[in-house]
Amino acid sequence: SPWARAPDGAIAAGEDSPVTLPYWCDRASGPGWVALGHGAGAGPLHPVLEGFTEVLNTLGWNVLRYAFAFRAARPEARIGRDAPALGQAAVAAAFAAAKGLAGVGPVVLAGHSYGARRTLECLAQRPLPAAGALLLAYPLVPPKRRTLAPLPRPKGRLQCGFVSGERDSHAPPGTLEAALADRPEAQLWRIPRADHGWSRARLFELGGPLRQALEGFLTPLLEGLDP
Repeated sequence: SPWARAPDGAIAAGEDSPVTLPYWCDRASGPGWVALGHGAGAGPLHPVLEGFTEVLNTLGWNVLRYAFAFRAARPEARIGRDAPALGQAAVAAAFAAAKGLAGVGPVVLAGHSYGARRTLECLAQRPLPAAGALLLAYPLVPPKRRTLAPLPRPKGRLQCGFVSGERDSHAPPGTLEAALADRPEAQLWRIPRADHGWSRARLFELGGPLRQALEGFLTPLLEGLDP
């Protein structure tokens, strides 16, 4: 296997693609699942995704990490991306896989950078019954562009949690704040010292502001569930 850890399963990338998307499950004690997509320059087993997964697990959330089609086809490539429709189909397929594991438990769709963009696009196109959307380092200002990219609006009033670093060059302070000003269903947390790539291991310390942000967004989504 080209992966450092054997996948737990695979799902179809989409109707127009022969690629299957491997996924990995990291189980915790709670009923909720997070389907977590990676960035364009990373992959599902990248240290950044490992860091997010560990924090989510400590909060009791199970995590399903999946590979987008470009990464599934070339696991060791440096960077890549799929056509928007194919990336959105991957998000929908990952949601279905996580929902199959969760049963009646909630499923949150999440992504880092590129994964966050495709997640939000998917939710704007498809009325998936997700409990919420967690957008990590959302790339509001794409590389090599000086203008803001459109910020898709999910169907319905889906709760959205944006977690961005104070040093994120793809969403400088003030940009997401302005873009989300008219969206009462969206919350934003700025994490001190975090850049777009979340390159500092200390950002994932279990008592730090990232944990507080994730807990603040995710815990209310469990309210009202049967014990």
